[in-house]
Amino acid sequence: MDDTEPSPEPKKRGRPPNMRDKPADRERRRNILKLAEQAIPPERLIGTPIWFARQVLKLEPYPWQEKVLWDVAAGNKAVAVCAANGSGKTQNVALPLVLWHAAVYPNSQCVTTAGVYRQVKEQLWGNIRSQRDKLGESWNINLTDLESPIGGRAIGFSTDDPGKFEGWHNRNLLMIIDEAKSVPDEIFHAIERCQPTRLLLMSSAGSLDGEFAAAFTHRKQFFSSHRITSYDCPHLTDEWIQGMIDKWGRNHPLVRSMIFSEFSDTGGIDYVIPKSHWLSCVEQRDSIPHKPTQLLAFIDWAAGGDENVISVVSGNKVEHVLAWTESDTMSAAGKAAAELKRLGVPNSRIFADDGGLGRPINDYLQQCGFSVRRVLNNSPSGQPNHFANFGAELWFTASRLIEKQEVILPDDDILMEQATNRRTVYTAAGKLALEKKKDMRDRGVTSPDRADAVLASLALASVMGATSEMFLDNALDGNGTLSDSQIAAIENEQSGWFAGL
Repeated sequence: MDDTEPSPEPKKRGRPPNMRDKPADRERRRNILKLAEQAIPPERLIGTPIWFARQVLKLEPYPWQEKVLWDVAAGNKAVAVCAANGSGKTQNVALPLVLWHAAVYPNSQCVTTAGVYRQVKEQLWGNIRSQRDKLGESWNINLTDLESPIGGRAIGFSTDDPGKFEGWHNRNLLMIIDEAKSVPDEIFHAIERCQPTRLLLMSSAGSLDGEFAAAFTHRKQFFSSHRITSYDCPHLTDEWIQGMIDKWGRNHPLVRSMIFSEFSDTGGIDYVIPKSHWLSCVEQRDSIPHKPTQLLAFIDWAAGGDENVISVVSGNKVEHVLAWTESDTMSAAGKAAAELKRLGVPNSRIFADDGGLGRPINDYLQQCGFSVRRVLNNSPSGQPNHFANFGAELWFTASRLIEKQEVILPDDDILMEQATNRRTVYTAAGKLALEKKKDMRDRGVTSPDRADAVLASLALASVMGATSEMFLDNALDGNGTLSDSQIAAIENEQSGWFAGL
């Protein structure tokens, strides 16, 4: 069976391995499976999580969500769900399971966790708190804990201390691990020692390392595994799915994870920009249509003996790459000011790295009359669920433009080596990130100063493309030009990328 397809209908299972349950509890499990096999409408399955979701919480779970609910309720195996981003696994799976468990099992315990506390508090438990009116006043629901009228309890927390997970013991213990790809392996080992009655792991796909990925690979026989793609979720439209594929490419790690729920093999070397993509784009440079706009510049300031670099683009074409070394920071700023004036870059379209030594240099440029738009690579990404920071978003955006051969690159061997030698890495939460420059130096690769400037300028110019046609058509004042302030106002209105820049 193709593991991208939803799991088949639940089949009758043998005797549950967990012998801590009372006979009545085991009988309940058998009844749940029996009802599932008879395909009785969920609204008649009183006491099951599907019935609870539909009748009490007024939710409408998708078929794959119902199958997950069945498997968790049966408790014969731990359940692992690798689901596309935005699939509804928290709202329609974790939420009803927590409340159902507390409602039907007296004095039971449910523990929920995730990689970070914010995920616990704002997502799952934010949804739980919103259900107060449907549950009645006899439920006691707080920020991240609750108690039902029959003594069923649930708690949500996050920790990287395995010892804090070893004290949970209950005859009816449900554990739900959300965004499981970001939970350390030691926590999983501590969870095993708790011997939960029911265990659910949920996450989007990440790297093939770790305990969550193992539930879909070499330890799959110990789990009831469900792999859910965007196509299994009707609220995610075909137009949106295809748009993401067109934007990033079918084999991009972001698409493989968020659309197709595919794990990334970090055993091989994964570069942000494969050299084959760069070479193909350079070879086709004469046949790629130029889409000119007003010039845009990005400045990457040097640290130590590295190069200061100014990249100047016109729409989708790199027009100039100016690189020089200068130990005196004020001299570097003076040279940059002279070059920007010589090339005629509009004041509102000058971007510069504001990290480290960049900040005082940018301050000096502003004193000289340049309205520098400051960029911090470590600032939050515009797509925080996918990229570790803004710098990663810039590089991966430019990478996709190069792969699609939509930009005109210079024939510069140094630039090519820098741009194609940076590796993709993943954060603990599975977000795309860039290899650290220190790690690059440790393996003998020079600082990617030219690449930083060129890729940032191309990425920023592509986002401003929506406004570019305005500059070339009739969005002009009486003199046939737009002032810098008018350009800035239009760009800020068109794109959230420029907030704070």
